[in-house]
Order: sequence, then structure tokens, then C-alpha cells
Amino acid sequence: MISIEEANKRYGTLAVLHARYQTISSDQVRPKVAAIKTLLLNPPPPRIVESYDAPNYPHIGLGYVASYLRSKRCPVSVLDAKMERMSISGTLENIQQMKPDLVGLSSYTQEIIHVASLAKQIKNRWPAIRTVIGGIHATVLPRETLEEFPWFDFLVFGEGEIVLYELVEALENSTPLDQIKGLGYRKDGTVVVNELRPWNTELDDLPFPAWDLFPKAELYPIITSRGCPFKCIFCTRPYGDKTRERSPQNVVDEFAELVTKYNAKNIVFRDETFGVNKRRAIEILDMILGQKLSKGVTLDLHSRVDTVNAELLEKLKRAGCTNVGFGIESGNERILKDSRKGITLMQARRAVEMAKRLGLKTSSYFILGFPNETKKTAWDTINFARKLNTESVSIAIMMPFPKTRVEEMVRRGEGGYKRISHEWSDYNKQTGAVVELEGIKHRTLVLFQVMGYVMCYICNMRIGNFCSVLRSRFKQVLLLARNLFRP
Repeated sequence: MISIEEANKRYGTLAVLHARYQTISSDQVRPKVAAIKTLLLNPPPPRIVESYDAPNYPHIGLGYVASYLRSKRCPVSVLDAKMERMSISGTLENIQQMKPDLVGLSSYTQEIIHVASLAKQIKNRWPAIRTVIGGIHATVLPRETLEEFPWFDFLVFGEGEIVLYELVEALENSTPLDQIKGLGYRKDGTVVVNELRPWNTELDDLPFPAWDLFPKAELYPIITSRGCPFKCIFCTRPYGDKTRERSPQNVVDEFAELVTKYNAKNIVFRDETFGVNKRRAIEILDMILGQKLSKGVTLDLHSRVDTVNAELLEKLKRAGCTNVGFGIESGNERILKDSRKGITLMQARRAVEMAKRLGLKTSSYFILGFPNETKKTAWDTINFARKLNTESVSIAIMMPFPKTRVEEMVRRGEGGYKRISHEWSDYNKQTGAVVELEGIKHRTLVLFQVMGYVMCYICNMRIGNFCSVLRSRFKQVLLLARNLFRP
């Protein structure tokens, strides 16, 4: 199509009008606007206490969002400040160099105040930059998060890939935001939260995470399914309560890409529970073995004691799995039943024993402070953990995370709970202090926690494991000691 000026020279006024009409119509269909440059940021932690404060793996949520934006030809970059051990000042220097138009941040509940403070610094330094918050806290409390933290311009709740793309597209084209499902925003000084976007059931259509935008990692995660069908009272289930599965071929194709393109040596399946569909899990492992993809690669994963069997564990061992983690939660049958965990102590013993017989290392995860917990049931948990004698153990203290059944009970004063903090920064399962029980003060829960670690490692003569935990979690140990002895 020729320009208006050229049309005027060649053909006169009528052609000029026609050219102008064509230009306006073309602009209406394909607006000429500058592309929004998006930076996806995994913020640095306020302090390094737990393993997820200093991960050796990239942020998989940002990896998926980045790959989806790129597949739509949107300019995108990633800064995993947490994995790169960046400071706040270093993070801000990188933002200065990247000069994004939109910064997307992700946050756990216990980090949200810190992440909001970073967003405030970004807005103060570069007022033109718009910020969007996502992650678990934003998903369960979308309206409350925008109302509490004015430095977030937008909020994505639920699965973020399509939502963020539609937000970028709307910002580029200056189109309304009210039809973007899964988006929260501000309009005329008020918070608007659109309806939740339905869960994506076509997970194979998503491009693999854009790991080339991250630094090389020691460990790479794969999520083979989203959602969890179980009803534990302490879990938010941020991806829904139904399992949505990727096809085995799609999973194995990603596994192959990690091995061949990124030279991955350590891979972890990050499903909320790997092996819910045992036949599908075994099919994935058979394909990995059939294509000889696991040579020189170690696998790690978490599962449930009632979803594994000898065949699945044996396939995992052959495919290079070195460790299986089991969420057992309590060593008391009544607590397990009341928590809707849906397992028995016998199932826990059998699963750990099966894994050990096959030469797999095991990890176990427990929680102290369930509703109506007593000193006796807490000791039951510690003794059961000691007898299981897994290579590593995690003993957490109950946190009433938003939108869980436990949070409802705390709010209603049920289960013997008493709230002792309303600060989001206290929502740390290892070192936080949010609730206590009528018969067990928080300091007593911490004492049980410390004694649990000592008994599981020292009494089982796992001195090497204990020393490794002390080295890797030194600051966590100091915080536990502070919680134990503070007035």
C-alpha cells in the first residue's frame, strides 16, 4: 500500500481519500504500538534461612510464563535473583540495565511483605514501570493482596501463562482489562478482580519452560501434571483439586530436551504428588528407559505412601531415581484421620521399607501443631519419624495458610487454636510463629521440633546427615534456638 503523499502525487484527491481510509482501517485491525518489554523476576529473599531461599534450581512458573510470552513474540527476559543469590541492590541494578516496561514478580505468603517492598522501590525509582504480582499468595488472596499492597498495579491469580500474555496484549493495544479472566487491577482508585480463568486442560500445548533465559542450574524441575485430588486440611491446592495430566510423550520430550540441550544431570519431578496415576507414571519411566535418557542423570521426586508400589519404585530406581520424599505429616492415627490426609501409619511403613529395599534413599515430612494436637500426639509423631529412620527428615510447625481448612479453624477458634501473630513474614513452617494450642504453647512446639531432629538423626546414628543439615541450615538452627529461648 502506497503512502498518502505518494497517492496525492500520482493520482489526485480521490486516491488520497482512499489511501487515508485504507490506513485508518489497517491501524484499527493492527494497531501500531511499541511492544511491552516484560521482565519476570523471582525476587531475592529477605534472608536465607531455608532451602527454597537459596535454590539450586530455576523458578518453573516463570520458566513457563516466559516461554509462553516468547511463543507469542512478546519481548521477555527473566531475572531469577533468588537462584543467582542476588541482593536487593544487585536486583535493582539489573532492572536499571534491562529497562522493562512491566515487571512480573512471584511470592510465597511469608515473602509477600518483602516482595511488596521491592515493588515499592521499583515504582519509586521508575514510576513508568508497571508491576504485576503472581504466585501462591496472590492466587489465594487476589483482592486482599491488591488492597494491602498499593505498589502492585496488576495481579495474576491461577495459572499465569495466558493471563499475563493477555495483559501484555491489552497494555500494548490500550484495550479494556475487564474481560481478562484471572486478572486483578486498579480502576479509578478501586480494586477490580475479574473471574477466575478455567484451569488449562491442554497442558501439552504449552511450550517447555524457557530455561535458556536462566543461568545454567544444578537441578532442573519438570511438572508432569497440575492439581491435587487429595483434601489435606493444611494445603491450599493452588492448581485446583483435580489432576490435569500431560501426555507421557510430552513429558519425555521435555526430559530429552533437558538432557540434550541443557546437559541436565539432576532432574526433579515437581508434581504435587507424582504417581497418582501409576500406569501413566510407569509409562513415562518406561519411555525414559527405552530411549536411554536417564544415563548419567539422577532423579528426585515427592509422592504419597498410598500411591507408590513395588513396580513403580523399581522403575524409578532403574530410571536413575536416588531419593523419594514422602509427606507423612503425623505419627498418630487420629491426627491423620482428622487432617484428611487419607493414609495410615502402616502404609507409611510399607512405602519407606519398599523404597529402602530397592536401594532408594528416602525423605519424610512431618508437621507439629495439628488441630487438637496434644503433647502425646506430638511425641507419637517424633517417635514414628525416628523409627522410620529416613535419610533426611523435615519437621515443620503448622501454618494456617490462607484459604485452608486449618485457617478457617484458627479464625473460628476451633481445634484448640490460638493465633499469636498476624504478620505474613511469620508464615514460615520451620521458624515462624503464627499459632499455638491450648495445651501446647508455641515454645513447646519448637522444643518438640528440635527434639525431633535430634532423635531422628542422633539416635539413629546419622551423624553425617545431621552435620550436613547443620551446615546447610545454620541460620535456621539459630532461629530455632532463638524461638526456643526467647521470653
